[in-house]
Amino acid sequence: MPTITASTNGGYIIANNHSSHANARNADTGNTIVANASRAQNSFGYVRSAGRSGTAYAIYRSFLQFDTSGITGTVSSATLKIYGYVNGTADLKIVKSTAFGSGYEGSSLSTADFDAITGFTDDQDMNGNVTDYSSEITTWSTSGYNDITLNSTALTDIKNDNAFKIAIVEHDQDYKNVDPGINATVMGGMYF
Repeated sequence: MPTITASTNGGYIIANNHSSHANARNADTGNTIVANASRAQNSFGYVRSAGRSGTAYAIYRSFLQFDTSGITGTVSSATLKIYGYVNGTADLKIVKSTAFGSGYEGSSLSTADFDAITGFTDDQDMNGNVTDYSSEITTWSTSGYNDITLNSTALTDIKNDNAFKIAIVEHDQDYKNVDPGINATVMGGMYF
């Protein structure tokens, strides 16, 4: 199988400075976007921080797309290779996304893509609702490639879709929709 490199317009979106877990996670748009990044130490993750002015929540999600228009035959296996950078405390999940508009490089990533996850529903666990492309990833190298085996759903979409689009989400709080109830910072960094 060929090697396909992600489009250069990928990046990450942050929904931050929210007063509750639900407000951060259910945000229709993010507050901050970093597109066309070469690398970021906080590419996906979750923050709950209590201070004198109250508790603040932030969720980081990354989005990538790949040109798969040249793949027409059955895909027997695929590995997503992401080079880690700096932070490696977050477990993660790869899920299907609708970011970037229609087609390959249909538009640039925007803050409105924060919830561009196929099947995402406010206040619901993503498990069983979104389209998973991987199992939970519990180990993240910050100084080498992380090889993520994509599942059969991803293989079908690589074959059938001209643009293979993914979101990388933190697993334990964001994907599972769990407020830890205590201060927590779990982050993953990566090269785009």
